[in-house]
Amino acid sequence: MTRGDLVADKAEEWIDVPFKWQGRVRSGCDCKGLPAGIAKELNFPEADSIYALAGDYIEGKVPIGRLLSGLKELFDKIPVSERQRGDLLLCKFGGAPQHLAIYAPKDGKPNRAIEAMPFGPWKVRPAYWPEHRIDSCWRWRNASP
Repeated sequence: MTRGDLVADKAEEWIDVPFKWQGRVRSGCDCKGLPAGIAKELNFPEADSIYALAGDYIEGKVPIGRLLSGLKELFDKIPVSERQRGDLLLCKFGGAPQHLAIYAPKDGKPNRAIEAMPFGPWKVRPAYWPEHRIDSCWRWRNASP
């Protein structure tokens, strides 16, 4: 089983975790805390670095330069068309890349991902991201656990 498969399976367990700004635990997380918390539960050595390198949100804005440089430190960028279970998606809101989700296709739904969202039901939930709304895709650097 690849790291991606482990991440996607673990992400399913996080569905319904409440959204909590800058959280990264099962009692609450945001979109960058979700992969960090999952990595921590899976004992990935880079778990703490994911959160730190992703950068802080500032009144709803993500410092995209810091986020991208953080992703480059821990993940390999791959073409969106080659995404696999457990890959990290950097998604666009309002045309700007600023939201992280974990790719988790299921039941024939290839655009399905798991995300923590600060509106709607304010929790970790499945979402459907069409390819044109995905800015970039990132694979765990160490493909096997």
